[in-house]
Amino acid sequence: MKNRFDITELYDRIRSKEGKYVLCFDTCCLDSINKTYGRKVGDAAIRESLSRIEQVCGDDMFMFRIGGDEYVLVTDCSEPEEVKSIALSVMSHNGETVNCDGTELPISLRAGAVKLTHDSCTKYSILFNELVGAPSDTPEGFAMD
Repeated sequence: MKNRFDITELYDRIRSKEGKYVLCFDTCCLDSINKTYGRKVGDAAIRESLSRIEQVCGDDMFMFRIGGDEYVLVTDCSEPEEVKSIALSVMSHNGETVNCDGTELPISLRAGAVKLTHDSCTKYSILFNELVGAPSDTPEGFAMD
């Protein structure tokens, strides 16, 4: 299986959380950071973003990266206010800086929540599109499905 990855176990784990919320995060302006400061600084921004999400990741949750600057936190939350609180906890660090090779750069994340339903879990392609599209473009930086 050259250049192929089996994500069956991950997909099955996600599907087992039907009825729960998934938080999707996106590092703001990563493309601009890479172009302006270089990939090394961009990689530092990614590490910082992951660290912020890991800080709220409980034992009943798991996270993974779905793109260069897109991350998913699968929660065990079924209540909208609970999942919003987790997202806001991560986003409360927006604007805090990361230092890489003398470059001090503020890092911010935007987020969105998607409730896992039978329909969204039917096919991986449907679920993936929902996850990628979840982070908000609103000024608040958070959207609920």
